[in-house]
Amino acid sequence: MASAADILLLTITIVQTGTGITLNTGIVSFSFQNLKKQPTFNPANVIYFTMGLVNVFMQLVLIAQNLIVCLWLQLFFIKEIELTLTFLIFSLIYCSYWNTGWLCAYYCTNIFSHQRIIGLKRLLSFFLPQILLLSTIGSVVLSFVGIWVVNVEFLGQTSTNSTEDISAYTAHVVMPTGYRLVASFLGCILPFVLTFISTGVTALNLIKHIMKMKQNISEHSPPNLQALISATRTMILFLTLSAMFYIAELLMFSTSKRSTSDAITVVTWVIFTSFPSVEGAIIIQANPRLRKMILEKFCSRRQSSNVID
Repeated sequence: MASAADILLLTITIVQTGTGITLNTGIVSFSFQNLKKQPTFNPANVIYFTMGLVNVFMQLVLIAQNLIVCLWLQLFFIKEIELTLTFLIFSLIYCSYWNTGWLCAYYCTNIFSHQRIIGLKRLLSFFLPQILLLSTIGSVVLSFVGIWVVNVEFLGQTSTNSTEDISAYTAHVVMPTGYRLVASFLGCILPFVLTFISTGVTALNLIKHIMKMKQNISEHSPPNLQALISATRTMILFLTLSAMFYIAELLMFSTSKRSTSDAITVVTWVIFTSFPSVEGAIIIQANPRLRKMILEKFCSRRQSSNVID
């Protein structure tokens, strides 16, 4: 029988899943429509489309894992199922980190008019599809290698098959130190550094422009100060979310998994499963056209429901 913590976690997960899939499906639809309508290539729409798609799949994998943990815990202790879920989750995590890093890099290069940055922007825009494809393939390959090198240890098993005994089992994902370091560096640290540097450069330039404007020594203000402020705010949100998600990831995969009986597991799972929906919300608030489209659809549906009532 499911415990109160299991029911709470399952309820939160279902709400987050509905929200995350709705928001990210809207992002995918909006980006795809823009890619078809716009005659010129828009890198931001390509990144939004990729991020939304990855978030939808991540949300589905997370709800599947939570359902297994809460309702069919015995399946969770089958090695093949555990490794498959771990492979899918890590692949999507690495893809998400790299997508966030490339989006922040694009923001950073897109808001400045320096000659070197313009050249970097053109280079990034021209090779963006290949860069995103390479990041995705690299993330999948990196996680796929883990099927052979990662082991799952099950502790506390007994000869009985009662539900009480199953709920007392623990599963521990064991990664060789070499693989853990390489996977963390290529899948998490490098894209996080890219996000951090892009955010730092953008924030420093924003502070410099504001200080010059206050001192009245600026020959000209930035072409669009509001766009600079919006980009900086969005990048800081992405950076904060990535840091929180990485901490939750470390807690989830560096300790034994239980049947949501301890508070740390519940809190980390809430942070972990909320990532796709929160990232989708950040993308929507950063794009006025996307925000307007979603609000219009939501309002039209409400009006339709009121007319029917």
